[in-house]
Amino acid sequence: MDKSYKDPNNTSHLRDKIIGLGEFSVRKSYYPELQNSIEKLERSNSMLKALIDAIPDILLLIDRYGNILSYNQEYTIKEECKSDSLLDDLFPKDIAMLYTDYAKKVIDKRLPFRFQYDLDREGQKQYFEVRAVASGDDEALFMIRDISENIVLNEKLKYFSIRDYLTGLYNRIYFEEELKKFDGKLIKNIGLVMCDVDGLKFINDTLGHLAGDEILKNSAAILNKHFPHESIIARIGGDEFAVLLKNTDDTYIEKACSNVSKEFIWCHDLSVNASISVGYVYKSEYKGLVSKLFSEADSNMYKNKLLKRGSIRNSIVLTMQKALEARDFITEGHAERMETFALLLAEKLGVSERCMNDIRLLAQFHDIGKVGVPDKILFKTGTLTYEERVEMKKHSEIGYRIASSIPEITHIADFILKHHERWDGRGYPLGLSKEDIPLEDRIVSIADAYDAMANDRPYRKAMSHQEAIEEIIRNSGTQFDPNLVEIFISLNLLEDQ
Repeated sequence: MDKSYKDPNNTSHLRDKIIGLGEFSVRKSYYPELQNSIEKLERSNSMLKALIDAIPDILLLIDRYGNILSYNQEYTIKEECKSDSLLDDLFPKDIAMLYTDYAKKVIDKRLPFRFQYDLDREGQKQYFEVRAVASGDDEALFMIRDISENIVLNEKLKYFSIRDYLTGLYNRIYFEEELKKFDGKLIKNIGLVMCDVDGLKFINDTLGHLAGDEILKNSAAILNKHFPHESIIARIGGDEFAVLLKNTDDTYIEKACSNVSKEFIWCHDLSVNASISVGYVYKSEYKGLVSKLFSEADSNMYKNKLLKRGSIRNSIVLTMQKALEARDFITEGHAERMETFALLLAEKLGVSERCMNDIRLLAQFHDIGKVGVPDKILFKTGTLTYEERVEMKKHSEIGYRIASSIPEITHIADFILKHHERWDGRGYPLGLSKEDIPLEDRIVSIADAYDAMANDRPYRKAMSHQEAIEEIIRNSGTQFDPNLVEIFISLNLLEDQ
């Protein structure tokens, strides 16, 4: 320790005096051995000092009056102390007194002690663990360890052992433990609510788990909003939530559940909403297994879900469609015009009525996957980055998953997936070429491109009819089917289309 190894008696001077005795001694043959022993002692002393200074804990040697007699290098680094100090100079008065009291106990009782305390330093709380042992007749050695990281880690572990990582609500384990506390006891005015997010699997399958996660987080926010702070709200499954209410009444629970059911869960970034099915049970008095109440509330929730099961998926799809219409800067009349051009081309080809109907649906739903593209990318007026282009291209696959989940348009899911393929094989997502691309997609791609060029976009003004046709011709055989291009330009479309 810094001070204890700065020998006040001057080790070097003492060493010289001891060796100097040999000049008058008849046992001069022992001088080399004595000198070697002293050198070993000095090396050992130096190693001990290095070891003490390498210890990451702060070491303080304190007397019974609170005077710091010695310390190690870690102390000078952390406390920026370069001279003798009193405890009062380093710590708040109550902490300094704590050290002094323990110093007296250690010295008087000759027993080790351990204690903890915390300090606020620059707005941040630090935690310390201190071990104290007797050292000498009237000194106490304190080993001080900063345990802040351990405390924070333990708090996090404790938090996540009872909390759901995504929503911050309690988890199922904690919720069930709370229910068990009431087993066999007479309980008054207890309520148990069960909730299930409608259509979450559909949203996960079509828009991805990030969209589903946002739905779950907003579900948690709705439950926190409508149920009192003292209630226990938990996420007990992938799409299931439960609420335990104490000292409540039937009217309050019914109103809260009604408010939860009425409030849509909004996925802000992707403009998608869902709903919650809710069931509850209330008992003014109950004695028995609370798990039975849990089952009763779950059964009531399931009945609520069955009543609206047929409309859940259609409601979500309708929401997606409306969201796309509201968000997409090219939808004002785009689908209708595109359908008109595509049907004119299809009619000229003499396709079947079934193919005509598929083209009508494809014109309406081809870009439904854009509901899964963030606004910041969809509405960007400048050039997309590589990463943004990758995200944008995902809309074909998202649209495919959505259509595959809807019985009414399942049969055009494959067309939605392939509507950005190119004649030369450089399209996406599959890189198909020529006749491997469905005819419906080859027709719709020309109609889509023509209408996009012939109408205003945020990043450019509309082209004239002739300019749009010339661009179609330039991309014949690369982006578009050359045979279909020839037929399309022969349609004599009006310039103001």
